[in-house]
Formats: sequence, structure tokens, C-alpha cells
Amino acid sequence: MNGEWFEAKIEYEKEQDNGLVKKVSENFLVDALTYSEAEGRIINELRSYIRGVFEVADLKKVRYAELIDSDNEKDDRWFRGKLIIATLDEKTAKEKKSSVQVLVKAHDIRSAIIRIEQVLGKEMMDFTVASVTETPIMDVYKFKA
Repeated sequence: MNGEWFEAKIEYEKEQDNGLVKKVSENFLVDALTYSEAEGRIINELRSYIRGVFEVADLKKVRYAELIDSDNEKDDRWFRGKLIIATLDEKTAKEKKSSVQVLVKAHDIRSAIIRIEQVLGKEMMDFTVASVTETPIMDVYKFKA
């Protein structure tokens, strides 16, 4: 799908191990064309996982140039990488730098950097990994036809 990515913050009450109920919030990423579609999709996806009432407390568009998923069960966290891409301006022959963000699933920052370099090193022009930070994203829901 050539939609956009929306980050949804979901709030609900969750029973803790000690029996007390606590209000929690979790973030999810969903691929959709519009805000309403994103809200509907995330509600449908989470309906079977969350018991009781929950709400979409926040929904915002986010831009990722690339999403690097993983099938390795050790990779259980999502990291945001900021890449600096160097290109040559043909008219002025000067180097121009721009930045893009990628999202990568890994088990720690070091493995996130390695995965970015392995996957994008083959297909992107020269880039530098400027930063990698862990995100609060719990899961990503890609479009399924």
C-alpha cells in the first residue's frame, strides 16, 4: 500500500499482576490512507488483544523513508534511525545533505544500526547513521490486501 504511516496512542485500563487496575497507554504504527481509516484499522487490530474499553487518545502522521522489519523473535523493539544522505548538486557541483528517518525492528541499538547498514547499504546512496533511538511503538500494522 502506498498509504502513510500513522502513530496511534491507545489508552485503556489493564489489570496488573497484583490485581489492581491501572490506566496504560501504548503506541502503535498503522499504514493507512486517511486519519479515519487509520483509526478504524487500529481499533479493529487491537479489538482482539485488549479487553474492555480502549480509546485512540492521539493519532498523528509520521514520515519514515523505510521500515525494516524482522522475523527474529529476539527483535522485540522498534528504533527510529536518522540518516544523513549526501548527494551532489549537478548544477553547482556541491555536496548537499538531507536527512530521512527509518524505523527498524531490533533487540538493541547496536543491532538496529547493523540492520540499517545491512539492508539500506545495498540500495541507498551514501548515508551516515546520525542517530538511533528507541521508540514507544509496541507493534506495526502494515496494510494487508
